[in-house]
Formats: sequence, C-alpha cells, structure tokens
Amino acid sequence: MKKWPRRALLVIAHPDDEVMFFAPTLQQLAARGVDTAVLCLSTGNAAGLGAVRSAELLHSCRVLKVGAISLEKRVWIEDDPALQDGMQSFWDINRVVSLVESKLTSFNPDMVITFDSYGVSGHSNHRAVHLGIQRLIQRRMCTAESTTHATHWRAWQLVSTSVLQKFLGPVSVPMALWEAARSGGWLEAFTVAAPLDVVHAMACHRSQWVWFRKLFVLFSRYTYVNTLVPMHPP
Repeated sequence: MKKWPRRALLVIAHPDDEVMFFAPTLQQLAARGVDTAVLCLSTGNAAGLGAVRSAELLHSCRVLKVGAISLEKRVWIEDDPALQDGMQSFWDINRVVSLVESKLTSFNPDMVITFDSYGVSGHSNHRAVHLGIQRLIQRRMCTAESTTHATHWRAWQLVSTSVLQKFLGPVSVPMALWEAARSGGWLEAFTVAAPLDVVHAMACHRSQWVWFRKLFVLFSRYTYVNTLVPMHPP
C-alpha cells in the first residue's frame, strides 16, 4: 500500500470473523502503527453464547494488537434485535447503515474494511454487512452533503475465492502477491506477520475452537494472506 491510513475500521458480522478472515490485514495495520478499530454487528448469539463470544472477541483483538490506545474504545460489539446471528437471519440493511455510519462519525477512519458481496462463505450476515457499506458509499456519491462527517474514508472489501483457492494455505501467499504486483495498485495483498498469533487469537474463541475450525485456521488462505480491492458504488 503506497499510503497507509491514519485510522482504519474493520466491520464484521460475528465474533471470530476478525481472526478467521482478516488476521493478516489487522497484523499489517498494527505493524505500521495504524489506529485500528473493530465494529462487530452482532454478539454471535445463535447458540445462546452471545456474552461469552463477546468476551472472546476482546481477547482475540488484544492478541491481534487492535486498540493499542484502548481496547475498550476500539472494539465495539452491537446487540441489536434486527441483527441477530444466523444463516437464516436476514438483516435490516438500514440498521446496518445506521450503526456503521455512527462509528464513521465518531471514529473518523480513513479506511473501512469489510466483506465482499459473497462474504467468503456466503453467510447472509456477512453479505448484509457488505450491502450496508455499499449503501453508504452510494449515499455519499448521490448526496451533495454527506450525512457522515468522515467524507474522506475509502472502503475496501476482502476478496472471496473458490473453494480450491480458499484451502491452499500458505501456497496462496506467492499467488496473491503476484496478483497484487500485476494489478497496478488496484489490488492489495496483506500477508500474515505472525502465524502463531493467529492460532492464539482463534484459540481465544474457546466456544468456537472445535476440530473443523482448527483445520480451517491451518489450511485457510485467509490465515496467511488477505486480498483487498476497493468498493465502488453499485
């Protein structure tokens, strides 16, 4: 990245999204001294473990060096009736817009990071987060005076890949770097700085640390590299 942001906001759907999908990005931002915050739009309460999972998110973010200034002031977890965890829970996009817009105003980031339209796994909640930020971009483009004070922020989306590419593990790194080099700056590839910290951060989510997630962290492309592209108005 030619110019690193002063402040970055990662917007996710559930506790553990930050480490399962965005750990390389968070590590690279931390390494460059970027003031990074995480907005999680649900507590992940599908199994009645919302309070537990919220606490786990804080522990994971500490390992990933989010909120170097103050963890409590840089990790925000929402528990909104309209945004409850579940594959069959279709979120109110207007509510997503309202919550994200509030943090854009108060935190004033230069960079916003979230899922792309597929949301890595196709999870409806991931896709709703993308749609909410997409709507904010559209509103900003269409409105003479944006309702958001932070008019200079730029949004980036995590590229979803095919199932084959998703589970190539560290082999994905040179491929992603090659794609980024050929893109002329349109695509950014952030590589993992400390793989063992990613494992440690995921292990902080003890309620979710089951065998298939252990395999996911070991073999997933998203443990080792993130490919981000800019979001544009629909």
